[in-house]
Amino acid sequence: MDTTLQAGKTLEKNFEGFLRFACIILKSAAMDSHDPLSRTLKTWKVTPPPSPTFRSAVWQRIEALKRAPGETWGNYLRAHLALWVLVGGVSLLGAGWIGHSAGEVRTAKARELLVTHYVESLDPMAQMRVVSR
Repeated sequence: MDTTLQAGKTLEKNFEGFLRFACIILKSAAMDSHDPLSRTLKTWKVTPPPSPTFRSAVWQRIEALKRAPGETWGNYLRAHLALWVLVGGVSLLGAGWIGHSAGEVRTAKARELLVTHYVESLDPMAQMRVVSR
């Protein structure tokens, strides 16, 4: 029941927004064509004067880009070498530490299992508990 009410309110809001949009469109279409601002805006054309140095400035920028070393991966890495060496070193140290910790956990579990089996092989009471399980 609550979901239906909420869906109805959402639909009502969407329809209300659509009506507002339609009214704005209709108002702009019905704008008085005798309005001086409308006439001015319809006839207004922007014609900037051509710049005499535009073409040469474009070619100067093209030549400057040809002479400048491009932004390639190699240039980027050379410029930021110290940072990437640091990032690589920290990553390797982190991976090594995680691997070492995982190995210690695995070794501890294996050691515990070996001790349990050894004690069971020596203690007759422990052997009885294993058989009765």
